[in-house]
Amino acid sequence: MENSKSAIVMSIVIEKIQFIVGIIFLLVFGLCTVVSLADAELASDGFLVFCLVVDGLCILLIYFSRKRHKLNTDFKKYVSALSGDPTGSILNLANAMGTSEDLVSKNLNKMIEKKYFAYAYIDKRKNCIVLSNQVETMGVASTAGNVSSFTEVSQGMVTVHCKGCGGVNAISKGQSAECEYCGSLLQG
Repeated sequence: MENSKSAIVMSIVIEKIQFIVGIIFLLVFGLCTVVSLADAELASDGFLVFCLVVDGLCILLIYFSRKRHKLNTDFKKYVSALSGDPTGSILNLANAMGTSEDLVSKNLNKMIEKKYFAYAYIDKRKNCIVLSNQVETMGVASTAGNVSSFTEVSQGMVTVHCKGCGGVNAISKGQSAECEYCGSLLQG
């Protein structure tokens, strides 16, 4: 559970650092590029080429920051959609997101690779994502507005809907645990 939360926080921090560093260096070296374009002597020493290369690298850094931001945003949407669909069906998730199954599958693989979903995997035979906190005997989970709700899924286990992110978590009945997705405290 802690792995998932730390991976998400780390990704958000990296996203912000990439974006800020990319913008600052692009402004500085972009200005240097403009100055070296106006000064032929400065441009002839290879400074212009250096500035153009750094500008390109900064643009790539900003691009990767935006891709990471999109993945982080999609993760929140996926968690919300998956909490309402305990089957984890990629088809249902794609329909809820308004995108193709291939894109959803690709994004889920990236999220699993980056440990957003700790100990999850994609079952290609059933075309669904299987989360570590899911129990095979799990029935349809219920939700009650903004309050954490639970359904008993097996002897001593309950599914709890996080009031922070809406994620579905299976925890021991009567025990406290952290939400696997956002780290909020849950009561079973």
